Amino acid sequence: MTSSLSSQQSRRYDDYFDPEVGMIWQIFKNPGYHSLIPTGERVHDIRASFHYARELMEAEDAAGHQRAIGILRKLLPLQDRDPVSATYGLWSWHLEEPLEKMDRPDWNWADFCGLALIALLNTSAPRLPEDVRTAARDAVHHAAGSIYRRNMGPHYTNISIMGGIVCSLAGELLGESRMLEYGVRRLRQAVEYFGAQGGFNEYNSPTYTRVVLLDCEEALRFLKSPYARESVRFLYEKAWETLARHYHPATGQWAGPHSRDYHTFMRAEMWAWLRTRTGIAAPLHPLAESKEFVGASHAVAEGVACPPRLLERFIALPSAEYTFSETFHRGKTRDVVGTTWMHQEACLGSVNEEFFWDQRRVLLGFWNGAAGSAVALRLRFLHDGQEFTSAYVRNVQDGPRVLSAVHLLLGRGDIHPEWGNPGNDEFRAHDFRLRYELRGLDVQADELSPGTFALRSGRWQAVIRPAPGRFGEAAAEWRIERHQDWVALDAVCYQGTSRAFPFRELRPVILAASLQVQRVGEEEERPAAPTEIRHSITEGKLTAVAGDLSVTVPDHSVPIP
Repeated sequence: MTSSLSSQQSRRYDDYFDPEVGMIWQIFKNPGYHSLIPTGERVHDIRASFHYARELMEAEDAAGHQRAIGILRKLLPLQDRDPVSATYGLWSWHLEEPLEKMDRPDWNWADFCGLALIALLNTSAPRLPEDVRTAARDAVHHAAGSIYRRNMGPHYTNISIMGGIVCSLAGELLGESRMLEYGVRRLRQAVEYFGAQGGFNEYNSPTYTRVVLLDCEEALRFLKSPYARESVRFLYEKAWETLARHYHPATGQWAGPHSRDYHTFMRAEMWAWLRTRTGIAAPLHPLAESKEFVGASHAVAEGVACPPRLLERFIALPSAEYTFSETFHRGKTRDVVGTTWMHQEACLGSVNEEFFWDQRRVLLGFWNGAAGSAVALRLRFLHDGQEFTSAYVRNVQDGPRVLSAVHLLLGRGDIHPEWGNPGNDEFRAHDFRLRYELRGLDVQADELSPGTFALRSGRWQAVIRPAPGRFGEAAAEWRIERHQDWVALDAVCYQGTSRAFPFRELRPVILAASLQVQRVGEEEERPAAPTEIRHSITEGKLTAVAGDLSVTVPDHSVPIP
């Protein structure tokens, strides 16, 4: 198999190379976990530097090869190679923050950095000095050993697959049969788990479905084991099917719901990658973010482009309007089910129940707005301005209509689902709010009539009819927020001086609303149903009803279902 690497990719990295340190730098944006470095600090990125070194080595440039060798001499000693260490086989995120100073080191860095290093060795080992080549092979051995020891299960989709690929490739590269056998077995487990669940656990994730596709591309480029290749090919096809099924041609966006994503609109590197694999010519969104210097190459290896049977789906929908549902995860007490409405001009997706998270899109819609580019509709729950993972939503959807009701959780985190709980479920806050948000260029928000609101742009709008809300003893006030590139309808649960909210005592919580995506001017022809609440204090439950849709949630905080 062959691959053609454009020098444009390494040239993008050139702008961020620090010759005094010998690594890639960036201005850090702290996600709120793993790192204690504040947002806005200049840092030297280890993973990005591995990618840069790899791409310099693959290019036909002797000076670039020498730079890459210098980068590797800097990076390889930064790995923890002590087999009895808790962080064995890992690198930290940044040079400035070693593993021992991080807020919970990221175990996934053995996978991400290990895969980049394996690719470099598979393409460029003869060009490396013997000492660097030996050190790099040792680093792969330790990274694979960390992955083996961690033994992540198939529920963690992208890391389960990536770890299987890294261990399979490491086993072949180093001649370690035990590691190859483990990698093959782990990939097979991922295939079996997909079959049992009906999909990826990280369901419909733009970020991590692409990670799976990129990892599978690397595997199909280098793997020799027919057993590993069989599993990788299956996973690769299924990831492409996920993307094709949810791609909305009119807006050039990935329809919801999303289990994990970090951006509102399709990111620049995802857009560029998709163009090279499909040939589609959708325009890049004017608000699309980019982080090119930590991405892999867009070069296409033979046999790893979009499967031809799916190409037509990126050009047009199979029909003018339709709705489909899919089971993402089959649980002991509940299934996670997504519903997506597709229209030639708009789309709307929701998940039946899920906790809020900055990475999650529990309700997501797109249409092309007044400025000619897509606008994005989301439902969020915010704690002091950040997405709150101890809030939970249940949605029921029929076509372009969604009824949502929210309750609170016990024993969960703050901005991360596992971290940030004060220990007694008593969160301090100066602001709690539920938010329907429309983001994009030229967006508007209006109150059409008392209790009926519209978030609109261009020919389409989301009409929202909330029920009167409560947050414990206080009423939740529904009000419009307007900003430069977004508008919102917020249920303000609390706003004031910071104080403690004991979730075990906070009741009732009543937050529910119906939403309908429709063309502007259809309000009388297709009126959105009002949301009514039926509250049973004795049962501790409330049922929200809007027309023929209904959803029931507890009126108090409960452990996650």
